[in-house]
Amino acid sequence: MSPPTLEKKARLQPLISRISAEDAEAAATVQVNAMAGHTIQLRVQPFDERPAVPAQVKIKAQGFRDMIAAGNNRIIKAVVREEVAGVAIWNLVSNKKALVENGVTPSPPRERTAEDEEALKGVDVEIREQIGKTSASLRNETMGDSKYWCAVLLAVDPVYQYQGVGKTLLQWGLDQAATESLDVYLEASDAGKRLYEKNGFELVGWNVLADEKTPGGSLRWPAMRRCSSSLLHASSTHSSLE
Repeated sequence: MSPPTLEKKARLQPLISRISAEDAEAAATVQVNAMAGHTIQLRVQPFDERPAVPAQVKIKAQGFRDMIAAGNNRIIKAVVREEVAGVAIWNLVSNKKALVENGVTPSPPRERTAEDEEALKGVDVEIREQIGKTSASLRNETMGDSKYWCAVLLAVDPVYQYQGVGKTLLQWGLDQAATESLDVYLEASDAGKRLYEKNGFELVGWNVLADEKTPGGSLRWPAMRRCSSSLLHASSTHSSLE
């Protein structure tokens, strides 16, 4: 008897648009579901230290509303059958700072509340800060003061993975970069690294953070860059990113 074969999922044609504050909970649900088992996320906040999923969604939703108010995040959603299937956060960076979008007036930072403090329960704040500094150091070393697009987050709900949703979210950023012939920078998981390489990204280095609580003694995650010369052919090049 022949071994069973996995059924190939049909590629979807998601609709891409910018999110609004009303989309925050749907976007947060995608992020919580997609990142539940992510290595870095597990180190920052282990499963047994996390609040119930509805509370996680509430926390992440406020984060999305804060990012919208800041004015320097281009947050997009992929909608399939009237449901948010994926979400991506893109920054346009110059001189090491995310640029506020033209025509957008940033809102002043809101005051922290008791809910913000509650959200930190179970979070290893120190390791989270160290991860952020490690990421920023390699990113700034690689990109310098140049102008480029940076994918801060690309998340697809597990129900919709491997059906072209992630590729569509990525392509949005590649198209933005291509209009000005700018490079694109992102960080990937070990598994995602191979997929980004098939889309023209090259490994520029590894973020490495010594951590005695991690097997092997350190956290490691790849940093990748797609040069503007590759972006010129983004629309016509076949891609396998799902």
